[in-house]
Amino acid sequence: MRTVVISDLHLGASSQADLLRHPSVREHLLAALAGADQIILLGDVVDLRDGPLADVLEAARPFFEDLRERVPEAELIIVPGNHDHQLLEPWLRRRRMRAQRRPIGLEERISPTGDAVGKLAKWAGAERTVLSYPGLNIRDDIYATHGHYLDSHVTTPTLERLGIGALARFPRRSGDGPRSPGDYERHHVPLYALLFALAQSPRAVAAAPASTTTPSMRAWQALGGASGTARTIRGKILGSTVLPGAIKLIGRAGLGKLSADLSLEQLGRAGVRAMAEVVERLEIDADHVVFGHTHRRGPLPAEAERLAEAERLDEWQPGGTRLYNCGSWVYSPTLIATDGQRSGFWPGTMVEVEGQNAPRALNVLADMTEVEIRDALRAEE
Repeated sequence: MRTVVISDLHLGASSQADLLRHPSVREHLLAALAGADQIILLGDVVDLRDGPLADVLEAARPFFEDLRERVPEAELIIVPGNHDHQLLEPWLRRRRMRAQRRPIGLEERISPTGDAVGKLAKWAGAERTVLSYPGLNIRDDIYATHGHYLDSHVTTPTLERLGIGALARFPRRSGDGPRSPGDYERHHVPLYALLFALAQSPRAVAAAPASTTTPSMRAWQALGGASGTARTIRGKILGSTVLPGAIKLIGRAGLGKLSADLSLEQLGRAGVRAMAEVVERLEIDADHVVFGHTHRRGPLPAEAERLAEAERLDEWQPGGTRLYNCGSWVYSPTLIATDGQRSGFWPGTMVEVEGQNAPRALNVLADMTEVEIRDALRAEE
């Protein structure tokens, strides 16, 4: 039994940095998927908060049709994340209509019915496609989930983190924080629904994006970005005065403990620590947990060896559960900076589970340079 897990494809992103919309890059993944018995798309498969639904689905169609043609026998499991949470709406609506009182479990198997997810399943092969949420057990000792619940605990002051922190303070929220999938859903879903609705509004549909970077990314760049050192007076003021002051005010408002350290290293560690807290709070009883969401892959086998030698493997193995991240299939030169393939944010990672072996993260785009990726994107615009 060979299972392949990929995450954060963000098909249909308005930036067009979603690499798998481009046939030449898609071919690398399709070759790696050959012979798989099970393919898990671990969240943020389509970007439903970045543009009109119809446009996003049409951009995703070639990928799903290629899956049906090239890997026709594999079971296909879609696990929605925060950017494609709307795929769950038909199921959530049915639960509400039935006044469903049974709590959401760690693995809810869902038939892909509904306009959006129904189209994806049709293109991929409806008879072999299923949804699972908020995750699934690949084996008794391996659990996989997108990882968006970690936004309740991460110390990075992103807009999403702040929005979820504010929603968690509403009346009738659990005082000690989320302890079940239902708790996390109550904290997160209102924000997801709002962002999806904004992407479908007439104004959003008519307006072309002014930049391929988000407000959070532009603020991070002003603070120094990957270098960690601001190059402008404005950036230095933001980093030395404005950001620390804002974080103190946020803490006093009860939105959680945040950090002013926005270096790439700390961004990666913050995501892993937050995911470890999700595992503990949900009492996920697995030796291995695979997630995505943060776009920071890891650890690759060679990286795991170096971490073990440096006695830093505990960063990925808190409390005895080993964590693995699928990375993303989004080209983000700002995050890659000058590190290229050495960067944890280099795109093109998948996690493979074969037989009774432990999961392993693999760099599918290991034979492509950053120049080749940029050339492919330009050639296929």
